[in-house]
Amino acid sequence: MLEQLTGAYIPEKYDAIVTIIMIAIVIYGIDFAYKKIAGKTDNEDGDEGSISITGNRNVVLKIAGDTLGTTPEKVASAIDAAIKPPLRDTIARKALDFIRPAKREAGAEISGSGATITADAIADAPSALDIEMAGDDESHNPYQRQTVVIHATDLDKTKTGWAGHLPGLWEKRLKMQLYPGVSPKAVFAKSEIVADIILASKPNKDGEIVPYLFHVVKVYD
Repeated sequence: MLEQLTGAYIPEKYDAIVTIIMIAIVIYGIDFAYKKIAGKTDNEDGDEGSISITGNRNVVLKIAGDTLGTTPEKVASAIDAAIKPPLRDTIARKALDFIRPAKREAGAEISGSGATITADAIADAPSALDIEMAGDDESHNPYQRQTVVIHATDLDKTKTGWAGHLPGLWEKRLKMQLYPGVSPKAVFAKSEIVADIILASKPNKDGEIVPYLFHVVKVYD
């Protein structure tokens, strides 16, 4: 993308340029996520985004343009061309994963090479779970103090390697994910827990809505 934008080979030593463009792409991802939660499509225009995210994006585009010796509009066009609609959900999720540690800490921001993802923009960004819950043809239902029988755990991960079933709710084994803020240590090596969960369901090949995943949101002692 940088080479297409500038018409020249960009050596790897130009870390500042790469950092600034990366931050710009992360802000674009946050913006895609925000608009998805708001129910906007890729083709809809207008001022439907977050004021903080939009303002932050414009500032970073200006910094990127100044660094590359071009205009913010050309940088924006290059990013738009590189991140076509089929990739936007992926970029949104990756961006939300990237900012997750900062989102957990009120007032935190992310900076690099003079470009910043501001605390206000981070606060306005939805969570990765919000994006997942906004998926088409899926339903997400919360349950409080649900017994969870653990089938598999992985202390090093929160999204893979976990499984369990929900007595009285769904008796078959399901993939399990830990919501940000839930420590794997609160679940690891236990055969059963009581937790607040969100059960995700979607149509199977016969069109029947069936559970396929649950999120552990809070674990009770």
